[in-house]
Amino acid sequence: MFEVIRKKKRIAQGILLLLILPFAFFGVEHYFSSGPNRLEVAKVGDTVVTVAELQRALEDRTAQLRQQFGANFDVRIARDPVFVEMILRELIERRLVQAEAARARVVVTPETLQRAIASFEVFQQDGQFSYTRYETVLRAQGLTPKAFEAMLAQDLAVQRLVEPIAQGAIVPREQMLQLVAQQLEEREVRVAVRTALHEADPARLSEDDLRAYYEANASRYVEPAKVRLQYLLVDEAEIGRSLTPSESDLRSLYEQAPELFRDPATQQLRAFADVREVLADSWRARQARVRYGELHEELGNAVFEAIDRLDPVAERFGLEIHETGLVPLQEVEIAGVKSDKLIAALQEAQAKEGQNLDPIELAPGKLAAVRVAEYVPPRQMTFDEARERVTQDLAREKGRERLRELAPLWLDRLTQGEALPELSWQPARSVTRASSVLPPELVDEVFRAVAPWPRYLAWEAENGDHWFVRIEGARRPQLQADDPMVRFAGERIRSVVGNVEWRAWLRTLEARHPVVIRREALQALTTAQ
Repeated sequence: MFEVIRKKKRIAQGILLLLILPFAFFGVEHYFSSGPNRLEVAKVGDTVVTVAELQRALEDRTAQLRQQFGANFDVRIARDPVFVEMILRELIERRLVQAEAARARVVVTPETLQRAIASFEVFQQDGQFSYTRYETVLRAQGLTPKAFEAMLAQDLAVQRLVEPIAQGAIVPREQMLQLVAQQLEEREVRVAVRTALHEADPARLSEDDLRAYYEANASRYVEPAKVRLQYLLVDEAEIGRSLTPSESDLRSLYEQAPELFRDPATQQLRAFADVREVLADSWRARQARVRYGELHEELGNAVFEAIDRLDPVAERFGLEIHETGLVPLQEVEIAGVKSDKLIAALQEAQAKEGQNLDPIELAPGKLAAVRVAEYVPPRQMTFDEARERVTQDLAREKGRERLRELAPLWLDRLTQGEALPELSWQPARSVTRASSVLPPELVDEVFRAVAPWPRYLAWEAENGDHWFVRIEGARRPQLQADDPMVRFAGERIRSVVGNVEWRAWLRTLEARHPVVIRREALQALTTAQ
C-alpha cells in the first residue's frame, strides 16, 4: 500500500480499478451477499473484515495476476497461505487507516470530490466529464452515484491522511551519500576454515566413551517410522484442462468487463477474438475451482464411508490409485510434493495400517485421499547398529570442544603476526555487504570490524566449524550526488526508510484500533471449500 501512496498521481486509477474489478468479474450480488460467507476473518477496532471481503479481494488480485501473466499464471496461488495472509494484511491496513481517518474527522469537500470524479478518463467523453457516461458506467456496475461518491470520499480522506507519511521519507543529501557509500564499500579478506572434524580423532575414543555417549543420546539413534501409502489425486489444473467453454460463456465473460481488455499502449479495447484465449483460461480456472471445491466435500464423504478402502472411491470418481514405496514417515512425498499437513495427519492418526485419512490438500490445487497400506513403527537402534554414527557424532563433539579452546589462542597468535600451519588460507577476495560468498552472519562481523588493518576475526558456525578471517583493508567509493548509482540507491534507501516509517505508524494505529485475526477462518481459505 505504501508504494501506491507514494505514487499519488496513480491513486485515482487505482481506486477505480479496485472498485470496478470485483463487480466486473463477480457481480454486484457477490459484493453485498450475506449469510455464512460474511463470517469475520479479522476485527480492526470497531469494524470487521469478513470472509466474503477477503475472498473477493483474493479473486480481484487473482484476476489481475491472470491478466498480467496469461498462460504462465498458476491459479493455485489464490489458496497459498502466504498469499492469503498478504491480502488480508492489505485489507487490515486499509481498515486501520480508514478508522484513523474517521477518528481524526478528515473531511473531503464537495469541490475536491467533484475534481476527483472529473479526472477519471472512464467518465469522460471527448476529453470532458460526461454526467451521462458517469451514470451509465456506474449503473453497469450496479452502483448509484451516491454510493460511488461515498466510497471515493472515503478513499480521498485516506489519501489526505497518509500523504504526510508518504512524503516524510526524507534523507539528507550528506547522509544519503554516506549510506550509499557504506552499501558499496568493499573489504579485502582472506579466509581459513577449520572444521570440527579436523580436530576429531575417532581412534582416541574408548569403548566406554562410545557406550556412554550412546546411552546419553539414545533418542538420536532411533530408526524412524516408515509408511507405504495408497492415494487418489485430484488436481485442479487437470480439471481445468479437461473443460471446454462455449462461445456464449466467453462472450458473457468479455461483456461483463470490456474495460479490462484495454490495450495500455493504444487505449483501444482489444477485440474479442484477440483475447479469446485469455478469456478461455479465465473461464477454465473459475470452473475448475468450483468443481475442485465440490470434489473436496464429495471425496471426504466417500473416503469416510469406505473406511479402509480406496477402490470404491476410485471407481466412483474415475480416479487412479497410486502407491508410494516404503519410506520414512518424515520423508513421505505424494505427486512430488512433501506435505507437512500429510505428515502431521499421519503422526496424529498414528498411521494405523489400513486406515483412510481425511482428504488433504498437499498444495494449493492438489487434493489427495490417502490410505495407509503399510506401517512400520519407529525402532530403537542397538549400540552395534548405531556404532558408526555414534563414533562420528562423539568425535565431532570432541573436535568442537577442542576448537573452542584453540580458537582464541590461534586468534591471539595471528594478531601478533605468527603464521599458523594449522590454517589453510584461501586466496584474497573482495566482499560487500550483499556478498553471498561468506555466511551472512560472518559478513556482518567483517563489516563491524574497524581499522587499523589488517585485522583478524574468528567466528563459530552452527555446526562447530570455525572461520578465521584476515581483513586486509577497506575501499569506500567517492560519490557525487548526481551519480546515477547514487540516485538509484537513494531511491531504494528512501523506499526502505519510508516503509519503516509507514510500518511504525501502522503499529501506532494498531495500538489505537486493536487487530484480532481469526486464524481458523483464515486457514479455511487455504483449502478447497
